[in-house]
Amino acid sequence: MTKRNKNLLNISFMLLLFFITIYVIFSNNDIEDVMAQIKGGNYKILACAMLMMLCSLLCESTMIFIMLKSMHEKIKFPRCVKYSFIGFYYCAITPSASGGQPAQILYMKKDGYKVTTSSVIILTLVSVYKAVLLMFVAVAMFFNGSMIISQLDNLIVFFIFGVLINTFFIVFVILLSVKPSIVRWIIEKTSYLLMKIKLIKNPDKIISYINRIMDDYIKSISYIKDNIIILLPVFALTILQRFLLFAISYVVYRFFGLNHLSLLQIISLQVTLNTAVDSLPVPGGIGASEAAFKHIYSVAYTESLMIPAMLVTRFINFYYMLIVSAIFSLIAHYLMIRNDFRKEDIS
Repeated sequence: MTKRNKNLLNISFMLLLFFITIYVIFSNNDIEDVMAQIKGGNYKILACAMLMMLCSLLCESTMIFIMLKSMHEKIKFPRCVKYSFIGFYYCAITPSASGGQPAQILYMKKDGYKVTTSSVIILTLVSVYKAVLLMFVAVAMFFNGSMIISQLDNLIVFFIFGVLINTFFIVFVILLSVKPSIVRWIIEKTSYLLMKIKLIKNPDKIISYINRIMDDYIKSISYIKDNIIILLPVFALTILQRFLLFAISYVVYRFFGLNHLSLLQIISLQVTLNTAVDSLPVPGGIGASEAAFKHIYSVAYTESLMIPAMLVTRFINFYYMLIVSAIFSLIAHYLMIRNDFRKEDIS
């Protein structure tokens, strides 16, 4: 299947999930009542939430800009903004947000940057993002652990899975940086075990492929180790980025005139929701995020406000930026194709 067909399939699946979700939501709720609740909110506060979402994306653009500058690459900030929008869009339309980073690397390559350079940047951003997410989880559990556990209920398995996946990634990166031989040994043994139980047929081919990927990662990690100081602004900006994204749910909470839960409590709920849903193989977490929201936020909203709050929160922290990033991505794709045609004409 070609990349174009894969993207069309992912988009079709995402749209199918979206329409199913909308149907399920409004089949059990009166659309006029829902819209009446939303119309009664403070729209100045809502504009603030939309600005926060945009700023969270610009934080990533700033991190890319800083890292490219540290590598002595020529770069203008608008190009970094393009990479951020492209990353968001492809994360949104692919399962487990798996397509964002490869797309960013591709567009950076098209702009003349080496794959090793873009790999260093993307690996650093993903690693720091996951470390900061785990830090937010730890803070949320420390201050509001009992509330989180009571709200998770049946979702606790997904929450634990999300924590484990992110922890595994961090451990994997650390092992690659200090003991890559251990990672290679684990991969080799696991591959042959999977062959014995007939889940794979050619372990040597898989091991060779993974080793090539690991070699690129090791080069990336070596750069990070030699330039550890660059992690300080990246880490600080990632904390700000995550805070802005998680705090959107609190701004929406105040949009409906509510204040009985604190900023930290609402952020704790949103951190819990993101951790439980992000690792699921569903494009943009569509359907899963809406269902989890109704479960986790039952402590924050009454039954009459639950659906309006969920719709507004999801619109701002996902659908609104999905629309904007889709427009940017289409423009970027058009310009990339046009430049390719120009190069062919010149040659």
